[in-house]
Amino acid sequence: IENGVDIERFQRAAPLTLDALGLKPNSVILLMIARMEDQKDHITLFKALQLLPENFELLLVGEGSKENEYKAYCKSKGIADRVKFLGPRQDVPSIIKTADICILSSNWEGFGLVAVEYMAAGKPVIASDVAGLNKVVEDAGLLFERGDQEQLKELILRLSSDREFYNSVSEKCRQRASSYSVFRMYEAYLNVYESLLNQEKVAST
Repeated sequence: IENGVDIERFQRAAPLTLDALGLKPNSVILLMIARMEDQKDHITLFKALQLLPENFELLLVGEGSKENEYKAYCKSKGIADRVKFLGPRQDVPSIIKTADICILSSNWEGFGLVAVEYMAAGKPVIASDVAGLNKVVEDAGLLFERGDQEQLKELILRLSSDREFYNSVSEKCRQRASSYSVFRMYEAYLNVYESLLNQEKVAST
């Protein structure tokens, strides 16, 4: 049984203002929600950002043992003013709604629940093509080769420059999210429990 999310919570969320997040006007807002550990491969995303125009800004939600290292990396590469380290947040649905493009650049994943949260908010998703995560995203969002910052950059640029393509990917992602509704998950568990109870009843007769 696959994990699910409260789809309506992400659909209903209101975006935050750019000022509230320290973003510049007319920015293209990228977002990644992930622990700051090697598994999530923030470095590839930082490298892609270096290849993008100055109006592309990156929001990072999460914390972890690599946070100070990542801040130092961004400073050394001249992108520190374009990367906002937001730490752990309670308003994640609103932050997702504020973003233009949502990214999960993982080296490996068991499932990738945050990708479903992105999609539930109706946002286009770009994710690394790794087992578990690719099953969630393929044929809805966009996949890039793990560690390939050039391919990631190209996908970001295409979404940001082609409104029709952007809307098409967003809608596919929104529709895909419905497959991971928390209510479907509840129903699946109930069906399993009922099946086990029925088997016990039959065995006891």
